[in-house]
Amino acid sequence: MNFEKIDSVLIGKTKIETALGKIIIGFDLDHTIIKPSNGKTFSKSTDDFVFTFDNVPSRLCELSKDHHIVFFSNQSALKNETKLATFKTKIENLAKLLQCPFTIMASIEDDNFRKPRTGMTSLLPKESKLLCYIGDAAGRQNDFADSDVKFAINLSVPFYTPEEYFSHQKKKIEDVENVLHYRTSIGRFPSINPCGLLLEKNREFDEKVIICVGLPASGKSTFVSNIILSNKDYVYINQDILKTKANCLKIFEKELSRNKKVIVDNTNVSQDQRKLYISLAKKHNVHDILCLNFTTPFNICLHNNYYRSFTKNQKRIPMIAYNILKSKFQAAIMDEGFSNIIDIPFSANFSNDSDREDWERWYI
Repeated sequence: MNFEKIDSVLIGKTKIETALGKIIIGFDLDHTIIKPSNGKTFSKSTDDFVFTFDNVPSRLCELSKDHHIVFFSNQSALKNETKLATFKTKIENLAKLLQCPFTIMASIEDDNFRKPRTGMTSLLPKESKLLCYIGDAAGRQNDFADSDVKFAINLSVPFYTPEEYFSHQKKKIEDVENVLHYRTSIGRFPSINPCGLLLEKNREFDEKVIICVGLPASGKSTFVSNIILSNKDYVYINQDILKTKANCLKIFEKELSRNKKVIVDNTNVSQDQRKLYISLAKKHNVHDILCLNFTTPFNICLHNNYYRSFTKNQKRIPMIAYNILKSKFQAAIMDEGFSNIIDIPFSANFSNDSDREDWERWYI
């Protein structure tokens, strides 16, 4: 095998000549082509593997006569040279058993090269065309993930499970429904929300204090900038800009003392966090306090977080931060001191088809 590392992808090619210019058949590696011989989830050594099906070698070698076989594999555990060397030896052992040409691409980091993101395919020869993709992470009831079926959907190619491709098992009804669900599941991302548009057109914001509540990437800042700040003269308070909670509270009170209208664009997920602002408002005899409650579902917030990090070059918020905020979340209620609470449903609006297509891809 010949190995090279491009960006965060380890690429290995067999010394047997590979038909680079031909049509590609794509496969996942672990639990699709090979599986641990010890019956565990992970191999314990460089030769601790067997083929998932007895006909894998013969099927791949027959395919390789007219196709370029490429294994696309997520391998985030390869964090040091020792683990990289062990993995390379394992692939070399696989090549000896297969005796047919193939390329392997192993994504090492959680970046645009990791499935279901499609960055690895950008490293293929330009004249290549992926015909189909086979993988075990299909989101079925007992599958550990669904990254393989999402990878195929992102690439707009047919998807098959290993059982279907190698042993010709028919898909179960629930498996068919699952794949159909993913092929039509962009519906889980509401492209345009009528309630949001109605609110945008008809609602006038004149409250003295507006406090936003919602997880990161729920649409708070976009809504505030497009719907409120574009038409109304509010002092804008955001901890990402002001850096600390103390600075936010200081500016908040200062502007209230100057009789200014203020909008607080922070997550404000707990009653204690919101109480700090509500108490200061009441101190300055302000009782006209509106809560904008952003109801964007958790999975869409996560999706938006990854989407904007890969397409808008914004810093990605770690998953641990989401889990902490989710655990602290308390629904806003009128008894906290609000004069009104308005739910803001998520609405995704795009300036062009390219932006929509990017947003409708799977990132996680």
